[in-house]
Amino acid sequence: MKKILVTGAGGLVGYDVVKTLINNSQYQVFAAVHNKGTSDWQDALEIDLENTDIESLKIEFDYIVHCAARIPNSIDSDEQVAIINRCMDDNIIEYCVSHGCKLIYISTAALYGYEDNVLLSERTKLRTDTHYKAEKRNSEIRIESKCSSYCALRISSPYGPRQKNIAVLKKFVDAVSIGEDIYYFGSGQRTQNFIDVRDIAGAVLKCVECEENGIFNIANKESISMKELANLVLMIGKGMFNTTSEVHAGNSADPQERIRVNIDISLAKERIGWSPQIKLEDGIRYWMKNMKVG
Repeated sequence: MKKILVTGAGGLVGYDVVKTLINNSQYQVFAAVHNKGTSDWQDALEIDLENTDIESLKIEFDYIVHCAARIPNSIDSDEQVAIINRCMDDNIIEYCVSHGCKLIYISTAALYGYEDNVLLSERTKLRTDTHYKAEKRNSEIRIESKCSSYCALRISSPYGPRQKNIAVLKKFVDAVSIGEDIYYFGSGQRTQNFIDVRDIAGAVLKCVECEENGIFNIANKESISMKELANLVLMIGKGMFNTTSEVHAGNSADPQERIRVNIDISLAKERIGWSPQIKLEDGIRYWMKNMKVG
């Protein structure tokens, strides 16, 4: 039975990747976490990827799905986050090179510049204007040049019940769940492309099952404006919570007012046989059903 290691198995994406792979009985799945004491996985492997080599686990893996990453936050600087991610990525890449195992690397669609509704394909010029994004791209380059078997998945705005970072969709869902009003910035015309973590996990499974190498966009079929998103969340929330929430235009301008996200996912469909299955409305409803309020 082939062995798969999933790093960041307690995170937003990694958790559902582990669930999906476990449901496929032909693989032996190992969930790797930074702190076993806070993990939902009973048999999780605890490892500090910044300082401890994968070799210390003493298991010969056939695949590594590398979901672990530090996300830019208010505590660590952008440069510090990039340095941490570089250490973790190098650890994983070197193991895959020396052991010949396939690497499925979770990258980000934030590498693109979101302007003017340009169709963003894997060949689109990138905008690595932060240390975090530059390091993600550098890791992609190292993987392409050093790994014999790999897929890098550029994920667009993942969401799901385990989401912790305070992104716009979480703000809207949290607000309606406790009866607060929803506010969007500016005109509300900025668009974003949200992808359910279960669809991301499905893409990972496709990468495990196929022999393709490459970089692939993983996104939903359509983007949505912030005003439309606010009203969608409200509509779903009214059906699930006893709420008096309303949608309002905020008093603040949107610094990203001009952003229009238009992501081409045709390469993933053609090469790895993947396309998203979960509509945004259904994904939000699933989130609300599985969230803990209060």
